[in-house]
Amino acid sequence: VSLRVSAAFHSNYLIKGQEEFEAELNRVTFGNPQANILSTVDGELVSDGSLIRKSLIDQFVQPVLFHNAISHALRDKHDCFVEIGANALIPMVEKILVEQSINPKEVNMEYWKFQTSEC
Repeated sequence: VSLRVSAAFHSNYLIKGQEEFEAELNRVTFGNPQANILSTVDGELVSDGSLIRKSLIDQFVQPVLFHNAISHALRDKHDCFVEIGANALIPMVEKILVEQSINPKEVNMEYWKFQTSEC
């Protein structure tokens, strides 16, 4: 699906940014998560800290497989989705739920917005 975006996100145009981001992430120790993390790089669960790092780095230049990730979560009977950011993804989750004959009102979806000043 082609989307109108403001920049060439998730494309080879971001290789330089990816390299800089990787250098910074390599300074951080990643532990294994205590909650389920779904990667939109491959649509799969990530349970190893080093794989979370890899996924974060890869997402700079890889397409977003959001539908795959949400479908995976639904197959595994997850029923809580929390978006932190721009409030753009919850409507997409609702659309996927309807496509899979699931009533969005039966799924817990939350939107958390963080202002720059709060970070």
